[in-house]
Amino acid sequence: MDSLMKSDLSLLIVDFQKASRVTVGVPHHTPAGKSFMPTPRKRPGDENAGFIGRVLADELGASFVCACNYFLDPNKSLETDYSRAITRSNPRVLIEIHGHGQYNTDNDIEISCGSRKEEVFAVQLMEKLQEKLGQEDIPLALQELKIEARFDKIYFQATQAATIKKPPWRAYHIELPQVLRVSSGNQGVPAVGEVFAGILGKAFREITTGEKK
Repeated sequence: MDSLMKSDLSLLIVDFQKASRVTVGVPHHTPAGKSFMPTPRKRPGDENAGFIGRVLADELGASFVCACNYFLDPNKSLETDYSRAITRSNPRVLIEIHGHGQYNTDNDIEISCGSRKEEVFAVQLMEKLQEKLGQEDIPLALQELKIEARFDKIYFQATQAATIKKPPWRAYHIELPQVLRVSSGNQGVPAVGEVFAGILGKAFREITTGEKK
């Protein structure tokens, strides 16, 4: 986790789990307080997205690939070292975690599988997540999250992401709001974000393997 807090280095974190066919990818991680990646055009960073991805990977026993403070936009080509690491992890399922500032969309969470054709899988995850977040013992802040996965109703469709659009694996592009990723005065994610990551992992496990845990 310490590597995810470094704001002065560009790093690629790779943790392969050979027994898993699931990979969690985070292409645009920056630590809290660093709003932009060091790309020529200053691409906005997904603050603390890597922490959510790490918790999710641990929940699923999945491989983890995270580009931190990266000098290029690594998921727009399958020829970058980030995308090549995804390929080497040999996933059946890729879960890519992103973060947004809610200035482009009214939705708190958006899920895309990259096309209208693949919408059915994104909607399946949305419905499972809504089911789990609607339970009585879930924190109110999570119950109130607005989730959308219908392709024509989301802003972040991921149609330009090479890792999502036409890969040899099933891919999920998940945009998360700042409330789940950034807490004031804390480099890590807020507690509610860690709870959410655990619930997301359980939802994935149920729709991909049928296992309930």
